[in-house]
Amino acid sequence: MRLGERRRVGPLLVRGEWGAGKSHFISYVRAVCRDLEVASSVVNLNARGHALNHPQRSYPLLAENVELGGLPRGLRRVLIAKLADEEGRRRLERFSKYPASGELEKAIRSLCRHCEGEDLPVVEHFAWTTVLGGDVAWANYAYKRAKALERIAALGRLFRALGAPGLVLLFDEAETIDQLSNVRSRKGAYSVLGTLSRMDRVWCIFAVTKRFDHALGWDVPGVLDDYGLSKDARWFLRKWDKGDLDVLDPPGVDRRAARVLAAKVEDLYERAHAFRLGDPAGLRARVDEWAADPGRNPRTLMRKVIHYLDCLRPLPSVSQAVQPATENAGRYWGTQVLPGEETLLTGSGSVGTRSGSEKPLASHAPPSARLATPRSGSEEESAPLPAYPPSARVSPNPMPENEEDLWRQLKEARRQKEELEAQLEGEKANQSRGFYMKVSEEGAASLYGLRRFPITFYMQEWVRILDMKDEIRAFLKEYEGELARKR
Repeated sequence: MRLGERRRVGPLLVRGEWGAGKSHFISYVRAVCRDLEVASSVVNLNARGHALNHPQRSYPLLAENVELGGLPRGLRRVLIAKLADEEGRRRLERFSKYPASGELEKAIRSLCRHCEGEDLPVVEHFAWTTVLGGDVAWANYAYKRAKALERIAALGRLFRALGAPGLVLLFDEAETIDQLSNVRSRKGAYSVLGTLSRMDRVWCIFAVTKRFDHALGWDVPGVLDDYGLSKDARWFLRKWDKGDLDVLDPPGVDRRAARVLAAKVEDLYERAHAFRLGDPAGLRARVDEWAADPGRNPRTLMRKVIHYLDCLRPLPSVSQAVQPATENAGRYWGTQVLPGEETLLTGSGSVGTRSGSEKPLASHAPPSARLATPRSGSEEESAPLPAYPPSARVSPNPMPENEEDLWRQLKEARRQKEELEAQLEGEKANQSRGFYMKVSEEGAASLYGLRRFPITFYMQEWVRILDMKDEIRAFLKEYEGELARKR
């Protein structure tokens, strides 16, 4: 790979329209990087959360998606694995002593010292805020953008110090640069493109469509000679204008290649669903239909073939359809299979039992069921599978098991209804009297009906007010002309 041969590698533009295979190519590059022990990360760009002109927003996602060989995904996990290894920790310590560590110098040094004997787990260390970008992602200031770009450059040098050739950055949906609302934002994006493209030990691959070229073609005549344009932005725009950037265009798909693609899709479909078409005329008709479209998008062809096979594949029986459903229920809801648990999907027998046979289908049991199942000789016996998640069983009104339970639930519901009706009637009777009093939750006495909200006083306050009734009447009579009356 060129990243291992040269210190600085120019960017690569993977150009193609929707369905041309750009995202698949990015996945392929990640797989190659994994095999070659090259660090890689991928970011899906957009004009809001992960815009090109604000790399500080994308840095945490970039750190989260870092991969290096067979290590777990994520920059935190990769560094923890290296810190646990004596040679890796020694490399990190050496890296933190050189100016190349940049923004990561103090954080890496703190993590290395922390691993020398403190009881606090390294995963809780405060230095991860700097390494993972938690301190730069919250604001759009220019200095935050500069910090994020410096940390990306430091990551490339970090992985080089760990023995990898560098860092491969894969940016999908880079054409969303045309969604930035003004030329100032796009100039910032061009500056970021130029900075990323000229980093040492960092190779950037941008997946773009024609929209990317249209946006640059519109902006280049007006901004290329702008004195406010940064050097990195000017470098990138001039390279694009002269055609000096490496561009990878998708190969064309003719009718012959389309038939080969359709046959491969059919083969994968057969292995997934155990269904064989048998008549290739239908596939040829789908290919001819696709070839009549001037766009000739490969993804459209695959969708046409899959839809055609879905329409021809016979639907499974009820018992066959229930088994995958219960397997998924146990997998996604974490169902715990209990001894003697019965299902509600069938009238008799368990879901995991073939019709006419007492032997359960152990292959359809969730992993927890297979692990907890006792073995009998060489055969594995499966417990009955649950028909729904445990949360559905733990409910205030469970499903009645027989007629007696049903009548008991009906009587309880009727009793609750009568209590609520009686309480409602009592409230209406109190309101019909005009004024009435109630005891509040705090133990005070509330007078209702006089105003919109109740008038509430504690008992001793009501007593004092009632003791002043003669004084209150005298006051009202004395100032009767000045007091307002409510209409």
